[in-house]
Amino acid sequence: MKLISYGKLLMAGFIAVLGLSVSQETTAHATTWHKGTPTALRGTWKTKPIAAAGTHYRLQLSIGKDSITDSGGFGDPTWTNHQSYHHKSGSEYYYVKGHEKVYTGGKEMLYYKFHKIGNKIHLMTYLTINNGHKYAGHKYSYWYYK
Repeated sequence: MKLISYGKLLMAGFIAVLGLSVSQETTAHATTWHKGTPTALRGTWKTKPIAAAGTHYRLQLSIGKDSITDSGGFGDPTWTNHQSYHHKSGSEYYYVKGHEKVYTGGKEMLYYKFHKIGNKIHLMTYLTINNGHKYAGHKYSYWYYK
């Protein structure tokens, strides 16, 4: 008789553990985009002098609270606003997205990947979305210094 009651108790415990393990949900950790740009990236950044077309010039990157302006070299600027970003604590990489304002009036979305080491950064436009069309990029720019 005791054997049957221990068996029932063991079976009830097994069913309870199985029920709890099946009912536990796994939560997805989606990336949270924060409004603006990260304070670690804000400010004016410049490249070292670059020789081209018989002259030397420096590229300038200005990162504000809600905008990024890239001088682009010989008169081809990029200006984005309505920025959002995400960053994993302790990582050297920052991801920022914003609306391009110079040529498309905000219809184009640019996704940047910044790599920051000390007082220098470089960036890549890793994705551009314009009217539903996606264009990927995988090349970092020059190093910019503060």
